Amino acid sequence: MLRKKILQLLYGGFDESTYSSYAYEINKANLRALKQISFAGTILGLILTIGSLLPLPFLNLTSGYIGMTAIFGTMYISSKTILSKHSNMILPCYYAFLLVIFAIACMMGTYMQPNSNAVTIIVFIVALPLFVLDKAYRLDLFMGIICTGFCITTFYYKDGNLAHMD
Repeated sequence: MLRKKILQLLYGGFDESTYSSYAYEINKANLRALKQISFAGTILGLILTIGSLLPLPFLNLTSGYIGMTAIFGTMYISSKTILSKHSNMILPCYYAFLLVIFAIACMMGTYMQPNSNAVTIIVFIVALPLFVLDKAYRLDLFMGIICTGFCITTFYYKDGNLAHMD
């Protein structure tokens, strides 16, 4: 009884056999979400990169925008070519993609802008995990590590009051 409850908790409310029988649909939904996120990120990154070349005071992170555009574009091309043929690699690539995006956003919010709030990573922390279909404990552990890393770098690079606000 206890083992069954623990397995249902680990498999997002489903039992293990039900979860494994829907693995193909879960991978297909993750691939579709990955394509949509990476396409939207590529377009938004291009707009921000072009906008950062203009003399606007709030768009001053050109290298961060170029890096994010490159990562989003690479993931979009990969999701259209390689990942559509290898469905068992979708989730590991998804997590690797999120890790790189969160690392760039963390650098943009802490190291590149030590005197302002870290908006980019906060938006990514709230929005990006909503599109991942995976076991709850893995996503929670991943996001916990990301948030801990962000908090450590925030207190390292920013003033104490600003770090507490972030």
